[in-house]
Amino acid sequence: MPVGDDGELSFHIDANYVGSQFYTPQNRPLSKLPSYWESNARVGYGHGNWEVAAWVKNLGDNDTPGGLVGPDTTTFQQIFLAPTYPRRYGLEVSYRF
Repeated sequence: MPVGDDGELSFHIDANYVGSQFYTPQNRPLSKLPSYWESNARVGYGHGNWEVAAWVKNLGDNDTPGGLVGPDTTTFQQIFLAPTYPRRYGLEVSYRF
């Protein structure tokens, strides 16, 4: 979207769906993790070769476990849930040459 004579504003939104899944070969009920959505957004302003952008990842602050890890995921002796990343914010400054 043009802004002024040389500037341009850009918007980007995306989403990713991960279906429920088992983490053991036997598909044990305790190894099933639920499905979840994760969405991200980015807003940028460019002028000439410069661009400044702000972004947010995991907009909904989804905390559904993203996986099971451990030395023995088939007998459930030592299992650890690997959480998804929490909501994150960032700022980018870039120059194209």
